[in-house]
Amino acid sequence: MQNCPHCNEPGLSVSRKLTLGPANAANCENCGKKIGVPSSAIWYYLPFFIVAFASWPMDSIVIKGVAWPLAFIGICYVQLKLPLVKR
Repeated sequence: MQNCPHCNEPGLSVSRKLTLGPANAANCENCGKKIGVPSSAIWYYLPFFIVAFASWPMDSIVIKGVAWPLAFIGICYVQLKLPLVKR
C-alpha cells in the first residue's frame, strides 16, 4: 500500500497506483480525499513511448519482442517510483 499525502496512512494499492496518470486521480481508502501522480509525470513516460512507437514499423519480431516489454516494464517502474500528490 502507498501512503496518502493527505492522511499519511496506507490508502492506495500498488495495482491502483499503476493505473494512475497525470489526468486522473484516485480516492484514498482511508480519508477518501483525491490523490494522484504529478502532472509532470508525462515527461518521465516519454522515452518509453518513443522506444515502443519507434519499433512499430520495424519488421523484426525480435526488436518488437524486446522493445515493447522493456518499455512496459520501464513505465511500470517509473509509475511506482512517482510520488503521490494531493488533488
